Amino acid sequence: MSKLNRKSKHFRMSVESIAFLEALAEKIGVTDTEIVERGISELAAQEFTAKERKEMITKKIQEVLEL
Repeated sequence: MSKLNRKSKHFRMSVESIAFLEALAEKIGVTDTEIVERGISELAAQEFTAKERKEMITKKIQEVLEL
């Protein structure tokens, strides 16, 4: 997967959300990206089974590879 060219995505967030994200990252000693990734993982774990998550990821990777 390291050879996969990933598209850079920019998400719109409120100033308050960005400030909180940066402050939280600084306080617990991680990057803001790690916090976002953890949040996505936790939400996905609550909403989908492991099989569903794998299928969704596989589908998206295949779509990117076809571009």
